[in-house]
Amino acid sequence: MAGEQERQPTQLSRREALKTMGFWSVSGAAAAVLGVPGLRFFVGKSLEPGDEHWVEAGPVKELSPRTFRAIRYQFRSKDAWREVDRQGLVYVRVQEDGTVLA
Repeated sequence: MAGEQERQPTQLSRREALKTMGFWSVSGAAAAVLGVPGLRFFVGKSLEPGDEHWVEAGPVKELSPRTFRAIRYQFRSKDAWREVDRQGLVYVRVQEDGTVLA
């Protein structure tokens, strides 16, 4: 391969090295400064525990053993800046030992 020229490794000057390190340092700092609030915005309150509330489902005496019963319930929840009425559905049954399974 007489036609190919042998490549010589290029020398990196101190100025080029400092310029490259400075660029990536500033870029990394800017990404951290902008990225942390941006990530917090996208995640929102999903990592915080929500408010727990109990909903009255009715007397246990009305439930028959070994059969499921659909019980609808409503509750009011705060969704960011407004309060919303929400509905849910739960299937409940009483087991033979008297415990309630939902």
